[in-house]
Amino acid sequence: MFLDLSEYPIRYNGQMKYIILKDGIRKIPIIFPEFLNHIDIAKLHSEYKPISAGFITLFPVIKCYGFSESLQLGPGRYDSHIIKSYDHTHGIPLDLTGYEELENKLGGQCAEKTNTSSSISAINHRQSR
Repeated sequence: MFLDLSEYPIRYNGQMKYIILKDGIRKIPIIFPEFLNHIDIAKLHSEYKPISAGFITLFPVIKCYGFSESLQLGPGRYDSHIIKSYDHTHGIPLDLTGYEELENKLGGQCAEKTNTSSSISAINHRQSR
């Protein structure tokens, strides 16, 4: 199934959209241009369940925000972290014990302000205790 782009006006203002899809225990992020609709991307991957969606900025920090009207979904609490750590975890959730404590110390900005490898190291270190 191919997406017909002829119906979309081509424009780019630096804003991207994203969806987090769930496949069993994996959470799979998809980032795409803002001129596409969330629901069209979700339909292309109908074997997975969309669990969160919205808009994303990638620079200077990864930040998920907004709301997908077509899917009636907003960002999940850890979407920024899932997107940053996907290269390391391949969507398999880590035990985030202690993550909320770290997030509280950073004033609720953990997903946006922490270095992914540092977060994973801190989580792994806590698990090894």
